[in-house]
Amino acid sequence: MQIQQLYESGETGASYLPAPNYRSRKATSQVDDHRAACDQIEATKKVIDARMREGYSSEEGELLRERLRKLSSEYYDLRCHHFH
Repeated sequence: MQIQQLYESGETGASYLPAPNYRSRKATSQVDDHRAACDQIEATKKVIDARMREGYSSEEGELLRERLRKLSSEYYDLRCHHFH
């Protein structure tokens, strides 16, 4: 690790912060993308719920419920509950 090397070499005036970790930036980006996907699923579920409260035909109700089941499964598979 860079900090240990600086300490052992006896350099003074050098920064003791580790070098930027580009992997953590990528991981942060992936978490942000994951969170955005979860937010999108949640927003879509709210739209469907609102539509279902307005009333619907039997056929439309089946389609809405199937869509909700798929979204709920995606939400679970992505482990979105960790964000909320």
